[in-house]
Amino acid sequence: MIEYKSRFAIFLSLFVLVGLSCNFLQIISPGSESSETQSPNPTNFIIPTDAPSPVSSVACPIQAQSPPPTLGAESFDFTSALTEYLNKGGSIDELEIKIEELALLIQETPSVIEGDFNGDGFYDLVVSVLLPSEEVYPISGQSLVFLCQGASYELIYSTPQTTQIGVPRFYAIEDLTNDGILDIILGIENCGAHTCFTHIEGLTWTGEKFENRLQGSSDDLPTPLIEINKNPTEIVVTGEGVASVGAGPNRGVERHWVWDDSLQSFIPSEDILLPSSYRIHAIHDADQALDMGEIVAAIEGYNNVRDNNRLLDWVDPVRERANLSAYAGFKLIVAHLMDDDQIKAETSLEELRVQFPEGEIGAAFTSMAELFWAEFLLTNDVEASCMSASDYAEEHPADITEILYFGYANPSYAAEALCQVIDSLSP
Repeated sequence: MIEYKSRFAIFLSLFVLVGLSCNFLQIISPGSESSETQSPNPTNFIIPTDAPSPVSSVACPIQAQSPPPTLGAESFDFTSALTEYLNKGGSIDELEIKIEELALLIQETPSVIEGDFNGDGFYDLVVSVLLPSEEVYPISGQSLVFLCQGASYELIYSTPQTTQIGVPRFYAIEDLTNDGILDIILGIENCGAHTCFTHIEGLTWTGEKFENRLQGSSDDLPTPLIEINKNPTEIVVTGEGVASVGAGPNRGVERHWVWDDSLQSFIPSEDILLPSSYRIHAIHDADQALDMGEIVAAIEGYNNVRDNNRLLDWVDPVRERANLSAYAGFKLIVAHLMDDDQIKAETSLEELRVQFPEGEIGAAFTSMAELFWAEFLLTNDVEASCMSASDYAEEHPADITEILYFGYANPSYAAEALCQVIDSLSP
């Protein structure tokens, strides 16, 4: 069974904005060194699930010494001192109190956790502490994993000992790989000027060492919500968006990881775009449908962009709705021709002429559509017609591609491929 030697006091921790970094964690091995990173203090912590250990385990059989060992003074190497304390039979039950006396206790997450992490029947130990620092922020910490090796504890894993990262956070400590041995889902938050990210690792026992078996990365998902689901077990990370006006309207993105027995890894899914109420995101959905050959869905999407009064615009609703509606009208012409319906394509062009004539907001898209249509009448070739439209867009970026730019959290459009938009989206 997994045990928590903690007061479980949960507080809202402070946010601190510091520089980004990518390399967070390290496996302890002979000659390994901690890599320096930059990261802020963590946000709220989630207490790991209190799930029973899959195997029946007993305490590590280390003989207690007399007098009992002490953990050390205020200025000391905590990792070395803790290793010595444990291997002299120091009390696990009193360990959290001693950590608190050293002013290293983390209030937002358990500081001492016992569990069998290699399936040998003995309790191992995870210890998380604050790192002493003269700086008030960021609040930094370190996690240490010790295996019981019969007569002693051995440090097999650690997050870096640096004040440039936040406090490690546990999202789950339980058997997630169906091998009867406890696994650890651990993350470290890292914040920039406006937005926080979390580097997540799925730590499992491979039979020889503790190893991160989570493929891919969560580091690019801004302001993440992290959940562990059951039946089947999956790690779900939802990036909720960039907290900056320059990013434009945010759209949630979900990424799932599931355990693959054959690959012995947590495998990521394709990203899932969450529903959005913004008109520009409705454009993106319709463009994606057209790119995938889902012409009916694309046509419905473009009509929704033009007709739906409940869709949200961003900074200038009047101009944005007009321009995006005009763009949608142009893409309706393309979509109908791809569907071999020249009559509906011509009807869409006539609607553009009426709604967005010269001098009106969105008229540039009508001009682009006119060139597209003239080329199509000459060649009966949609691809050639698209090249004419792209040439116009390249000559008038302020009226076409720049109009379609809605901040760095959204895709941008390239003039040379406006008829195959998704191929030209750049993150």
